[in-house]
Amino acid sequence: RTDYPEMAASEDAFERLKAAAGSAQYERAHKPYAPLREGESIPSMQKLWAHAMRRYGRYQGYAWVGVIVTGALAFGLASATREDSSTRGEKEGR
Repeated sequence: RTDYPEMAASEDAFERLKAAAGSAQYERAHKPYAPLREGESIPSMQKLWAHAMRRYGRYQGYAWVGVIVTGALAFGLASATREDSSTRGEKEGR
């Protein structure tokens, strides 16, 4: 199945389109806090965290590399633009 609407090209397709749920019925069934289906239970925090770590854990390394590179770049730019105390005295004529 695709996300594109079905084009009714046969009598069978017309019957399926007639039986399709309306948008309000679809919204009621798929709202964030819809009643749980039969046999389904609310996931525990442990299950939610395990799912998040499986799905997004691989990006944690990239995030830390970004933090370290940004910190090193900021330190390097701050060091490059800071005037040394010995050169400051020479510029002021001391």
